[in-house]
Amino acid sequence: MIDNTRPAPPGTEPEWLRPLLKPDVPARVSSAGYLDVLPDHDVAAPNRSQSLWLSGLGPRIYLSLVQPLVRLVGAPPGPGALASGLRLAPGASVLDVGCGPGVITAGLAEAAGREGRAVGLDVSAPMLRQAAAVARPNMGLVRGDAQDLPFRDAVFDAVCSTAMIMILPDPSAALTEMTRVLRPGGRIAIVVPCRGGGLVGTIGAYAGRFAGGRMFGPDEVAALLEPLGFDLIRSHANDMISTTYARKADA
Repeated sequence: MIDNTRPAPPGTEPEWLRPLLKPDVPARVSSAGYLDVLPDHDVAAPNRSQSLWLSGLGPRIYLSLVQPLVRLVGAPPGPGALASGLRLAPGASVLDVGCGPGVITAGLAEAAGREGRAVGLDVSAPMLRQAAAVARPNMGLVRGDAQDLPFRDAVFDAVCSTAMIMILPDPSAALTEMTRVLRPGGRIAIVVPCRGGGLVGTIGAYAGRFAGGRMFGPDEVAALLEPLGFDLIRSHANDMISTTYARKADA
């Protein structure tokens, strides 16, 4: 049984994590304990948002400024709300794509319980080092590409992605990959910045364009998920944030 009451020892890899990877994916363990499946050289950043995310400055700005501000004006769902929307049951396996500093991943790990598993994936090594500091024993971390996930087909009961796909060159590719690794009947949650009205929406739209991120329409993610084989799709949007939940249809 997984002991979910103590933090994971630093620099260790959960024994259950590597078997989730595709057999041809080379992975090395970092000193922080996350599995790295990307090349040793730096990953190219296509816009300002990803450049900051990959830098050591990114985690500090995100934790001290961006996260508190977005919570204040946009009220994005926290780990508890996401776990509820995903119908995350004890013993479930869940993937957090674009996990950043790991706050949501850790909360999902707690919701999955001692027999459950939560995996956080991010392209940023500085972010993953932050995530490793809050890792739970039933939580694994992987440095990888959201548009080419290193995991086997249909190995997760739930997948979520919070404020990540908007900075990707091809959000649809990432959604297709999340669909691939999700089991039939599993659920997905996607949180993105939304083109809202009013002063808050206008400020958010300008900030998003300056950073190189994409602003989504209130139902745009739902429209992207439907042709991928999802049903029970529901979206909620305010002036800043759109949250979409859906179920992958049974085969």
